Amino acid sequence: VPMIGFGFMDNTIMIHAGHYVDCTLGVTFSLSTLAAAGIGQIFSGIGGVLFGDALDTAFRRIRGSTTMTTAQRAMRASRMAGLTGGIVGVMLGCTLGLVNLLFVDE
Repeated sequence: VPMIGFGFMDNTIMIHAGHYVDCTLGVTFSLSTLAAAGIGQIFSGIGGVLFGDALDTAFRRIRGSTTMTTAQRAMRASRMAGLTGGIVGVMLGCTLGLVNLLFVDE
């Protein structure tokens, strides 16, 4: 779940920050739209990590800590499940974050 929050916030911030940079600094300094998106991505990466960490902390408080042993965490299946969950979570969160495109005023 924290990775869904990370992906959602990452896209949300990138879309709005990139749009803002494009409409302000982009106009002033003749930046390309892609450069404005890149600058927006800097802000979104930071915001996504902070929000993802806050969500992770909140969910750990709610559900408690995991009871996996060190040997279980080292198992290939455990690592693959964590990696797959993270990938699917980010993909889902980023897809949900695209809803923000409906609110960007051209």
